[in-house]
Amino acid sequence: MQLMISLDRKIFDSTGGVAQRMIEYGKNEALEIIIPTRVYQKIALSDEVTVTGTGGNKAAQFFRLVLLGDRIIGKYHIKKITTQDPFFTGLAGWVLAIMSRAELEVQVHGDFYGSEYYKKGSAKERIQYHLGLFVIKRASRVRVVGERIKQSMRVMGVPEHTLTVAPLIMDGSIIKDHIPRNDAKKKYPGADAIFLFLGRLEPVKNVSWLIDVWAQVAVLKPGYRLLIVGDGSQKKMLMQKVADLVLERHVFFEAWTDDPIGYIKTVDCLLSPSRSEGYSSVIREAECAGTPIIMSAVGSAGYETKSGDTIRIISTDRKDAWIDAIANFVL
Repeated sequence: MQLMISLDRKIFDSTGGVAQRMIEYGKNEALEIIIPTRVYQKIALSDEVTVTGTGGNKAAQFFRLVLLGDRIIGKYHIKKITTQDPFFTGLAGWVLAIMSRAELEVQVHGDFYGSEYYKKGSAKERIQYHLGLFVIKRASRVRVVGERIKQSMRVMGVPEHTLTVAPLIMDGSIIKDHIPRNDAKKKYPGADAIFLFLGRLEPVKNVSWLIDVWAQVAVLKPGYRLLIVGDGSQKKMLMQKVADLVLERHVFFEAWTDDPIGYIKTVDCLLSPSRSEGYSSVIREAECAGTPIIMSAVGSAGYETKSGDTIRIISTDRKDAWIDAIANFVL
């Protein structure tokens, strides 16, 4: 049995894909999962998998993660702890590993150390940067989702023998067979081409920069449309920016959806201008769907995702190249 500390509240939805994945993991090894939540709750996903929410505010959640984890480790004599990230859950996992002498595995899903972005970011990002490195260097194992992240870890002095690459596994046949409920072509009829950004509307995703790009694209290709699907702290600002640039007829916003693959399959091209990325599930889904991609040179770019007939990898330092790639996109 192992203890997992996660941030993903979707695990509580027993019929959802995340919970089903946990149930599959549990078939190989019984799993106790703890998640920081406002309200305490506990459910059994299967005979082998139980998930518990801590309850409490942010500060209380951390201490309850440790207290609950300590009880579970003692009750089941657990020898392995895995955490979803090297930050909040990683610190809790490290404390528990010290208390119990259990093995600590830290998962790293983003390339936090491949550039100066997080090191020179907001106060919160700078704290996370140093905290994460502290935890990672003290873990028994570090599981990363892509080769680029592994190389970044090596540069930061993380011991080679602790690093394992475990890429995102995705059943491409499910995506190919998926019948879209969200059809971009039906929602936005008359567009010459529809380009999609799909993800969190946070600074690291670089959507403000993409809107600047689109201000130039709209002049060159007035029939092209940019569809931004997602939510986040920057959404209000981004919508105002579109209004200020008088791009309301060219750029459209949709809230996050439970059918993102529908959009991916029905647009002409996916755009991913992120400043930092891990092994993006959106990129992988677009690859499986056969949707063309224009992406920045981060994350899986150049490693698991290669340039080709339908994939363009362009650094965001080259804004003119992005404008040209979009304006000259071949349908």
